[in-house]
Amino acid sequence: MPSSSVASRPVWAIMAVLFVAEVVASLEGSMLFTALPTIAREYGLSSSAWLITGYVLVSGASAVLGSRLGDMFGRKRALITVLLICTIGSLLSALTHDLRLTVLGRMLQGSTGAILPLSFGIARALVPKHRAPLCIGILSGAYAGSSALGYVVGGVFAEHGDWRHLFWLTASLPVVISAAAAWIVPKDEGSARGARVDWWGAVLLIAAIMLIQLGVGQVRHGQVSAVALAEILGGVALLALWVLVELRMPSPLVDIRQLLDRKIALANLTNVFLGLGAMQLALVLMMLIQQPVATGIGFGVGATLAGIIKLPSNLVSLITGPFSGLMAGRNGAKLPIVIGGAVMAFGWYALALLHHELWHVVAGTLIGAVGSSLIMASVPNLVIEVAPEKDTSTATGLTLVVRGVATSIGTQVVATLLAAPPGGAPDEQGYVSAMVFIGTMSLLTLVVALFIPRRPGAPGSAGAASPHGLQPSKPSTI
Repeated sequence: MPSSSVASRPVWAIMAVLFVAEVVASLEGSMLFTALPTIAREYGLSSSAWLITGYVLVSGASAVLGSRLGDMFGRKRALITVLLICTIGSLLSALTHDLRLTVLGRMLQGSTGAILPLSFGIARALVPKHRAPLCIGILSGAYAGSSALGYVVGGVFAEHGDWRHLFWLTASLPVVISAAAAWIVPKDEGSARGARVDWWGAVLLIAAIMLIQLGVGQVRHGQVSAVALAEILGGVALLALWVLVELRMPSPLVDIRQLLDRKIALANLTNVFLGLGAMQLALVLMMLIQQPVATGIGFGVGATLAGIIKLPSNLVSLITGPFSGLMAGRNGAKLPIVIGGAVMAFGWYALALLHHELWHVVAGTLIGAVGSSLIMASVPNLVIEVAPEKDTSTATGLTLVVRGVATSIGTQVVATLLAAPPGGAPDEQGYVSAMVFIGTMSLLTLVVALFIPRRPGAPGSAGAASPHGLQPSKPSTI
């Protein structure tokens, strides 16, 4: 970005715009979870679940496609476009009582999946390099922390109003943020203006992601139907074809050679175990605390109170995200991932032993949230230590897709562990098994983190880092 353009706008103002944009993106993803039981009474659970599924499918695809278009043609332009698409989707969902149109609106809202990687790219291009890790941590913390707002607001609207009014909120906020971004965020031309978009790569990757997630979403209690198996295998086949196509493209959607770098490969593997395990916190917590007391394991709280109980585990991300960024800036992104994995494993294993009092559950999930938020803020910084600035959004967007697919698979695994007889509720053994599974995935996150190379110049590593920024751990293969 032109230096004169940057100098005319305070960095704090730009970060404020990106921060609020992350709040909207996070709100879109979380606001219907606590409202889902209310919606299910109106439309049925299997149909209502598409309000979540449709959003997730598009969110994963837009994280790669939207971020790549931003890298190529300007991240500011892409960010504003995504916010306006979200507004259109929210208006559609707010104005209709037809569930099919509401799901379509939710799919349009899924375009917000590109906001986080686009914000990473904008921040990296604007702030001094030695402050970039802190800014990335702040944005990651905003995204993780503000999802609590969605849980609380969704519960309030479900219990005391019309759940459709949620969409008026998500229709108005993006308009305000778009105007602020147009005024405050400096214009960038992108790294490849005039270049051809790899539409073949985009179509193949989006189709592969959607097929895999659709197939995984149809797994019930460990039983894989023929249709679900065909969708999963078809998605894997398309993914393999996509890799071959990308390797042949002169200007690929995603440079597969990035994955040959040890740091980027391990960053994505870290996100796999994070998605399989710790990202199931909301599922386990919401089911456990809202389950009737008469079942012998639940606490019987209402939707609004459940959202408030979830609040501390999200608000902690507002602190640990920036703290993770500070550690990454001083010592490299490996350290907070190692600490996060150890903290997560301790929290979930402790919860498997102590979960009979509500404060036990809140404390255990809070500890787990500290660890997961450290990692969520550190993975993009780990990628940024290696990836070129021009590919920042695409490279970080790919890690979000990996985590999203792993989260879908982890949800089915945990749902299977919590499986109950028809009309019944999960028993204590089911919850303990789910907690042990999540704790084990957290432990594997720690193991992977131990193999991450240190950043040159970090304590205990060879080489010296530039005083102005981060250097690759080895000659880049990109």
